[in-house]
Amino acid sequence: MRELLDFRNRWLVFSNISKMSKAKIITWNVNGIRAILKKNFTEYIDQLKPDILALQEVKCDDLTILNQIFTELGYSYYVNCAVKKGYSGVLVAWRNLLKAELLPFDLLHDAYKNEGRSLFVDFGEFKLLNLYVPSGTSSEERHDAKLLFMRELRSNLSKADLSKIIICGDFNICHKENDIHHPQIAEKKNFSGFRKDERLEFSELLELGLTDIIREINPEKKIYTWWSYRANSREKNLGWRIDYFLVSNNFDKNKLYSEVHTDFLGSDHCPISLELTL
Repeated sequence: MRELLDFRNRWLVFSNISKMSKAKIITWNVNGIRAILKKNFTEYIDQLKPDILALQEVKCDDLTILNQIFTELGYSYYVNCAVKKGYSGVLVAWRNLLKAELLPFDLLHDAYKNEGRSLFVDFGEFKLLNLYVPSGTSSEERHDAKLLFMRELRSNLSKADLSKIIICGDFNICHKENDIHHPQIAEKKNFSGFRKDERLEFSELLELGLTDIIREINPEKKIYTWWSYRANSREKNLGWRIDYFLVSNNFDKNKLYSEVHTDFLGSDHCPISLELTL
């Protein structure tokens, strides 16, 4: 229990009060907040104008830097930092007139419990779960850690109230064939990110009562959110869709709109927006 309490003391908390009738949320794996600051991050946020910003791979536990960034942008935030320096980390920021409350959501297996991979925030009209799922590319052990993460996630959610919940972030999984530019090769070579076991875990997660909103809007279109830095993959649009907004099925889908912003650079991932009327 002591270890869990010590880990939770790594949260940084700010909050203010208001109520939303509409909200725009951005999820984005920034691959290092310091790095993306040098690549027009604040200008992109000014263009996108999110009410709520969910980031993955922040890779920063320097609160002085984070305070400066988000104070200048006009946001308060929660951050869950990895114990390992310069690694992982998730952050949820919101405009200062909104109300936010941090909720417990514990993924505590030894394989990832200190890696800063989840934040669960109550915004009153809905709850937002920001996730950074383990990659699994480096070894079979890490692939197994990814599967364990997904199973523990599904177990936790199966016991929770899933009404008005939004899950976003980097899942490191291409769910369907039109989520990856070379499905036949990826399946033949058993690429991590497109393996049958992890895709099944994703399907079973949706079966809890969640909708992949981008795929709901674009059922057949090839859409990508991540591109390798190798071989001009982004210029050739040789990508993978591994970043998602999953929304509970009791949302009125006519009041939701989601978009993938492929023209926003600065990371190997692009941001995704979700706009909802509450």
